[in-house]
Amino acid sequence: MDCVNVRLNGELIQFDCPNCGVDAEINEDTLREIWTNFEGMVTCPLPSGCNSFIKIPSKEQIREIRHTSVPVGGGINDVIGRLNETESEQDAEEEDKPAPSRPFRYVSQSDEASEWAEDFENKKSAI
Repeated sequence: MDCVNVRLNGELIQFDCPNCGVDAEINEDTLREIWTNFEGMVTCPLPSGCNSFIKIPSKEQIREIRHTSVPVGGGINDVIGRLNETESEQDAEEEDKPAPSRPFRYVSQSDEASEWAEDFENKKSAI
């Protein structure tokens, strides 16, 4: 399912999960990596998200948002420019990479999520 409420905030691309409404954000490097390696699919970020699969905005969607909004000094315009410049480089790299075997899974860096994951792994290994 496609993400909803796509918006730009400086160099960040923000969007909402269509299932639970949790806010998510990515930067240009993450956008490129997810589209290159995972065909734009991610999971809704835990611990507050629902962990369902969602499709992040495409480069075309970001371009359209950029053209319909008033530019405010650099920010996402620079991001889109760099994405366009590296597009041909990515095409060459994609030929050498194997196809992804599964969607990208968001890994939270928060302490709460780390504790939850550790607790889950401990319970799973105890079974």
